[in-house]
Amino acid sequence: MVKTIKVRAYLPWWFRAYVRAVYAFAYMAGLEVDEEVIRAQVKQLTRYREIE
Repeated sequence: MVKTIKVRAYLPWWFRAYVRAVYAFAYMAGLEVDEEVIRAQVKQLTRYREIE
């Protein structure tokens, strides 16, 4: 019998806070956020949690 494992992708809470802070700072300073860099960081920090 084959055992299947289901996983769900998630980001750590501190990374979500970091992204919000980056966008808030860029807004207040009148700058633009480089979304390519944010997407690359998301790919590196994506974690997976096993679900039932």
